[in-house]
Amino acid sequence: MRSESTTDYGSQEPPNLSLHLAHPPETNLLCFRLEPAWLPPAAHDALNARVQAALLAQERIFLSLPLYQGKRWLRAVLLNPYTDEHIIERLTTGLARLLRQEHQQQDSSQAPGR
Repeated sequence: MRSESTTDYGSQEPPNLSLHLAHPPETNLLCFRLEPAWLPPAAHDALNARVQAALLAQERIFLSLPLYQGKRWLRAVLLNPYTDEHIIERLTTGLARLLRQEHQQQDSSQAPGR
């Protein structure tokens, strides 16, 4: 059984991730979305869907992608018996890496001559 410390650890926003929480965690669920300023708001749902698929394929971390208030959110179950600080660290590292890759792709697609 996981302690509340796992929930607390998961609710700490890592730096530079542009995370938006649906609400402060009160239970074992953490709902968030990536909303980087360098991407138009209309593209945030697609970004979150790509990140969800990439986390599963590359990190073997599953987050669901529910629709909430008309937007797609990433949802993590923190008190899963297999979720520990190591998994959350892999999640935040993976999110940061994927967000950097997305930003680089965005920059290169807007470069002159493209």
